[in-house]
Amino acid sequence: MVRPEIKVAAAALTKDGLLLLTRRKSGKFAGKWELPGGKLEPDETAEAACRREIAEELELELSELRFLFNFNYSYPDFELQMSVFGANLPAQSRPALRVHDSYAFVSASELEHFDWIEADLGMIPLLQKALVNK
Repeated sequence: MVRPEIKVAAAALTKDGLLLLTRRKSGKFAGKWELPGGKLEPDETAEAACRREIAEELELELSELRFLFNFNYSYPDFELQMSVFGANLPAQSRPALRVHDSYAFVSASELEHFDWIEADLGMIPLLQKALVNK
């Protein structure tokens, strides 16, 4: 049986050397932390999806995006394919909360202390490396 593939794009947004995490407000992953982002629409590139999702979810316009890494995770009922992009946020930017109930700016060493969505747990070492090598 072929399991469906879900393609998503996420943003590793930094401000003053800290990474933005968001916490889901509702749904299956309510109360779990994640990088903001979402599913690609048909014929949409991962970069375009990342920009669109961040504008919709956080009301932030991203100027410069850089590809960081791809990350795959197997859920029992589907395969997740995530493209992660990095961007710096201006010091005065404040995310709006449309699909999340909280956000936090955290250091690389603090990432492990959050209750992440299961799939995103495996990204922590990649995010720590990206933050350190930025």
